[in-house]
Formats: sequence, C-alpha cells, structure tokens
Amino acid sequence: MYKTTKLYYINPLLSSCTATILDISPKGIVTNRTVAFAEGGGQIGDIGTLTTGKFEIPFLDTIKGVGAPLILPDFPLIHLNTPVYHVVSEENLKYFKIGEEITISINILHRIGTTVHHTGIHLALMAAIKIQPDITKYIKGCSITEMTARLDFSSSKKLTTEDLNKISLEIQNLIDNNLEIQMFKHNNIDDAWDWKCGDFQIPCGGTHLQNTNQLLDFKIRRKTKGKGTERLIIDVVSHNWTSEFYS
Repeated sequence: MYKTTKLYYINPLLSSCTATILDISPKGIVTNRTVAFAEGGGQIGDIGTLTTGKFEIPFLDTIKGVGAPLILPDFPLIHLNTPVYHVVSEENLKYFKIGEEITISINILHRIGTTVHHTGIHLALMAAIKIQPDITKYIKGCSITEMTARLDFSSSKKLTTEDLNKISLEIQNLIDNNLEIQMFKHNNIDDAWDWKCGDFQIPCGGTHLQNTNQLLDFKIRRKTKGKGTERLIIDVVSHNWTSEFYS
C-alpha cells in the first residue's frame, strides 16, 4: 500500500514541491509526497500542474485512496496513511514513469478560494449555533469549492430572514474580534486534525485562514433541501488572503 506525505499539513502555504512517482493508474499519479490538498471534509481537491522533464501536465483534481481506518468515539471515520492521486487525463499518463522525480505545483487562486470559503462555512456554523445550539448533531453534509460553501442540516423549521440576519451579524462579530484560527493533530495522530477558533473546536482537516479578520465581506443565503433539511450558504465577497502568503 502506497503512502503519500501530505505537506499541506506540515506547511499549508507551500505552493510547490518535488516528489517521486510511486504509482501510475487510471485514477492518477501517486507520489511519495504532495502539496496538493486531497478532496475531503467537503472541500474539493486542488488543481495544478505536474512538471516532468520538458512537459507541464495539468492535474484536474486531487483525491485520497484507501488507507488504514481510524475509528474513535469522538472523531469521524477517516483513513490514515493514504495514497494521494493527482488526476490527469488518460492521454497524459504516458508522460510519466514510476521512480521519476517531478514537480507538483498547485493553482494558488483555486487554493485561496477553497481556503477562504472553508473558513467562512466554519464561522457560519459557529454563528448558526446561536440560533440552533444543537445543530452539530444534525449536520448532514457540506460542500466547499473555490466559489462558495454550504452546510446541510436537519431542522424542524426553516431559517427565517431574522435568523439569517442574526447569523450574519454574528459572523461579522467573529471577524471583528480578530480571533486566531488554529489547526492541530487530534490525539497527536497524523492525518487526524482539529480546527479551533475561540472556544469552538471541531474535527477538520481542510485548509484555512489564520485569523477571522482575514475574511472581509460575505453574503449568507439559505435554501430548503426537501422536507426537514435546511441549507446554509456563504459566499465570500472579499478577503485579504493573497498569493503573497504562499511560497
């Protein structure tokens, strides 16, 4: 079983690295390490380029393979020591060789988009707890892209305009309070991560801002997704997280 070291946990501000190819399959190119975030926790995977010799090949997604399952009572099921697949088009697989050293570079603007929206949906969750204190028990799923983020949860009543206004005001309060955002290993286990902001902590292995004040402007929306399911959506309008942070 192949294992890929996920450098985005060691330094989430790296934009490129060299790596050795371990496997080539229709799923993609597996390397011994990568800076590319592999899809997980609702956040889409990174895109970018793989440079091999004189060829610069785009990868269209980044996904995790199967590893050793981690089963803990206070943590969602995840797999440890997984391979990471850099998804390339089938016609481009011929340009790669096992054992070859390549350069992996992420699309920084794509990463910035997913980073600010992942942080944004966490702040929206923190704010929604003010409306529905037990909301974390009823989360059904989430999706984070470079353009928007959403959270689906079970609820016996629809979010009202007043609820949305309260959530928006609370998010702004979190931003204005300049709260530090921390990521740390859960029980010191590789690939198992917690996200902490103020006194709120939740399992999460996504990419995030370093402080709430780096999110400047946003819009909150809601959508009903069938009987008993609410969708809370955040669109980040502006932020001060730029490519200058990345090396």
